[in-house]
Amino acid sequence: MKAIIKGIYSSDLDVETYLPVDPFDDGQWIRLLIGPDGGVGEESFDVLVCTTRWLAREIDCDGTQLVRHALVMERSESSN
Repeated sequence: MKAIIKGIYSSDLDVETYLPVDPFDDGQWIRLLIGPDGGVGEESFDVLVCTTRWLAREIDCDGTQLVRHALVMERSESSN
């Protein structure tokens, strides 16, 4: 079975038009809907998409962070 992303969703922002104020300091929770290619059904997966600067600031404020289900990048790709 080949899995594909069938949808991307966030209750906090519009994933199609969102642009961060600072592309080097941003973190957002995104829900991916993933299911079989050509088949019915899907499962949801929540992923924290954040930059290294955002994560460092969270650690400075709140201490050690458990980083599960996260995509950490240097800057937001929408800044290109």
